[in-house]
Amino acid sequence: MVFIPILSWQENGKGSLGGMALLDCDDPDSRVDNVLLEFVIALALRDWDEGAIKAIMPLMVGPKRDDSDGFASFPFAKLGTLPTKAHTPTNEFAAFILRKLGMPQRLITRIADWSVKDVVDRILQNQGVQFADFPSKREAVQTSASLPPFMLRLPPIMLHLHLCFWPAMHECL
Repeated sequence: MVFIPILSWQENGKGSLGGMALLDCDDPDSRVDNVLLEFVIALALRDWDEGAIKAIMPLMVGPKRDDSDGFASFPFAKLGTLPTKAHTPTNEFAAFILRKLGMPQRLITRIADWSVKDVVDRILQNQGVQFADFPSKREAVQTSASLPPFMLRLPPIMLHLHLCFWPAMHECL
């Protein structure tokens, strides 16, 4: 199974990552962040030999452009504002779920110290698709949804080249 997280960060601080930047990692009673929870569980399952997740391909969505139906580039510079501490409520709940799935405790113990920034950085270590590379939201979604599995294993430059030519290639297949 391929985990395809949508990483978004809108101008107003919203989006899947905007909320993570606002997490209070010093408050043990703060709410579990559901997006962070999904990311932690996906990374743990990918790292576990018996886990169902074999690959991760993030979709990076920047702010919507005013001049078109497309998106601006993903704001990578904002990643520096993510907390560099672990969000204990989320990591503990992830550990609970992973235990229920049968993951060995020795593997679960590792996630306790994963900071919010570590988790997002680990997700972004995987080759992904940036919606800004497409002229419209519709094209970005259709192209991302129709990527063949072999593209997930390509080096970043090759994937970028394939994405640039994929609409034309797709018609030939």
